[in-house]
Amino acid sequence: MGKHGRLTDRKATWPLLIEKAYAQQKGGIDEFDKGGNAGNAVEDLVDMDARRFDPRERNASWIVGKLAKAQKDKKPTTLGTLAIQDASKEKQQMMRTIRACTTTTSMR
Repeated sequence: MGKHGRLTDRKATWPLLIEKAYAQQKGGIDEFDKGGNAGNAVEDLVDMDARRFDPRERNASWIVGKLAKAQKDKKPTTLGTLAIQDASKEKQQMMRTIRACTTTTSMR
């Protein structure tokens, strides 16, 4: 169906069409492979400012609390992290926990 998208059991094509249109506006789907800040895409798509913070300036419990509140409030959320080997031991564990929770949530 596309370079980044695929149909699931729900057969919902509209997210793929929105992604394709957005990619074309930004110079093509290959531009996505160059990386960037997912918060910028959220701002473009929902026409609201994204709230950002530098995880190096916060402790793990604050970050997990912030993510839990965003999930409870049904806010769109994106995560960008440092390479795991560049993070403190506390944040390495937090990243592993977040990945496990994300995997569990997406499988429901």
